[in-house]
Amino acid sequence: MKKPKLYMFSISPSCQRVFATLANKGIEYDSVEIDISERARPEGFEKISPFGKVPLLEHNGRAILESANIIQYIDEVWPDPPMMPSDPMARAYARQWIQFADRELFDRDAQFVHVEPDRKRKLEICSDLFDSLRFLDRELDGKKALFLGDDLSLVDCMLAPTLANAPVWSDLTKDRKYETYENVKSYTDRLRRSPVLEQTVFCVPIEVYESFFKAVLVDGMTFPPKK
Repeated sequence: MKKPKLYMFSISPSCQRVFATLANKGIEYDSVEIDISERARPEGFEKISPFGKVPLLEHNGRAILESANIIQYIDEVWPDPPMMPSDPMARAYARQWIQFADRELFDRDAQFVHVEPDRKRKLEICSDLFDSLRFLDRELDGKKALFLGDDLSLVDCMLAPTLANAPVWSDLTKDRKYETYENVKSYTDRLRRSPVLEQTVFCVPIEVYESFFKAVLVDGMTFPPKK
């Protein structure tokens, strides 16, 4: 099978979801770093990614966009080890929380980064993210391992990157709602102990996120930067 190629930005939560899935499967792949802080893109990139978005997985001559779509494709094409349940009801439950991670958590993250440099609006987005964590905290009540059990799942890969930097949002915005979500914090600690996530998500020093989000919130940096 032809080796896939991943176009990515290293500290992007959506890209980290794909890193973790590929690593858990032991899949070798080529990578191309796309720095979203620069307007320039590699020659030919816009032909395969009309919106200039990452991550993008190129495989067998086709381009696959959107992290949730990419990781489910990976799990289907490289089925070992499986990262989704085989039971239809359990799969539906997993997909529900994959969508939650995308729409309620990562979309807030993306809005925070890409919205015009309006500090008040950015703080509102942060508050919305912490409100969304309340639903996750409730769902995690009673869970003692990872989201679907002992083995790393696609749900864990979807949630981990945003949870890794949520404390930084809390510190920057002085919004202390995050600290009240004990189940989320305990689950994040369990994610951190996963060897795969330790090497692909939690390996990024927290100072990198602090610097990045400070530039967005305090200094008004926009992505992509204005000409």
